Amino acid sequence: MLGSPVQKPTLHRSIGTKVLLAEGEDTPFAEHCRHYEDSYRHLQAEMQSLKDQVQELHRDLTKHHSLIKAEIMADILRKALQVDAQIGSEYASVEGMRAAFQEMWEESYQRVADEQEIYEGPRQPCWAHPCPGANPCASEAGRQSPTNQIQAAPCSSLSP
Repeated sequence: MLGSPVQKPTLHRSIGTKVLLAEGEDTPFAEHCRHYEDSYRHLQAEMQSLKDQVQELHRDLTKHHSLIKAEIMADILRKALQVDAQIGSEYASVEGMRAAFQEMWEESYQRVADEQEIYEGPRQPCWAHPCPGANPCASEAGRQSPTNQIQAAPCSSLSP
């Protein structure tokens, strides 16, 4: 595999994940974050162990001019292939969850948009909404404020 699909978390993402997990909500996304963080730490420890072993072999080969045992090298290679398979599996899992989370996020966006529309609806002045038939605001339109500016009243016919 060229380049690891598991990237080191940025400071911002790491803090965001910690806040999300600290809130204690038991949502599918929070559970995913817990699993991802645990897997990330495990894979990071495995990679560090492999790195240390390879550095030790390199040191023995270059500094001490000693031969390295084929079985030690084979063991490191086997472990590296296992870690690579685990990374691939985690990547596939994360990508598999993407569609499910995308659907949940779109539903949340739609719910928020609907709530905003409901909230903003009664606050819109008459001229922002065409009133069917007679303008219920016509009697209000001529009323003037203390600064002699015409004030518009909300369309009462638009509210259910």
